Amino acid sequence: LAWTVLLTSFAIFCILAFSVPWGTRWYLTNATKAHQAKVTCLEGTAVIEDPQHGIATPLLKGETIPIPEGSVVSVDETAQAVLIFFDQSHLRLFPSTSVSLERMRAPRFASSPRPAQIGLYARGGGLWIGTALHGAPPVELILETLQAHTVLSENGSYTIEVSNEQTEVIVQRGTAEVKTTSLAVPEGNATVVLSSRQRTVVGIGRAPLPPLKAARDLIT
Repeated sequence: LAWTVLLTSFAIFCILAFSVPWGTRWYLTNATKAHQAKVTCLEGTAVIEDPQHGIATPLLKGETIPIPEGSVVSVDETAQAVLIFFDQSHLRLFPSTSVSLERMRAPRFASSPRPAQIGLYARGGGLWIGTALHGAPPVELILETLQAHTVLSENGSYTIEVSNEQTEVIVQRGTAEVKTTSLAVPEGNATVVLSSRQRTVVGIGRAPLPPLKAARDLIT
């Protein structure tokens, strides 16, 4: 009986000696905190939706409010809006555009090697994204659409147009990794990397086109 108690105690000690430091390290590495964005209506009236609570809030020209992750920002054909994220990246919505703020999170602890993340889902329309300079922690900005998954580099300028049929990504400055969301496309053709002054188009169920010359720009 004494040996049983001794061995059991030793086993528990070994488990705790391993699991407590491992659990602490895991938490310090993976714990995150949510951030808000600030949205300003530039023209017309923007609508801010909170799907979790079923609330829609109109935002008039010149008004600014903070919004949490999970919010949906929409503008009609007469309106425009701009969002500023926690890292000072900017997102401009052109008329007839809707974007969902899927994720706005950063590591809770400075010791974490994980990047902060801004995750967006563009439902349709035209938008411009200006990513901030490299900071601490670095920020990974990901834009999802029906057709494409796009990762945008820091200190960049990008124009994206989204319809039911296709997504067009235009890089004015920086780099963008564009990947089709279709599982039917072979892995070797599923991704393209764009540099400054390049663009690509991704149709439903198709691979991204090879890098093309950026022939136009929505910013005027």
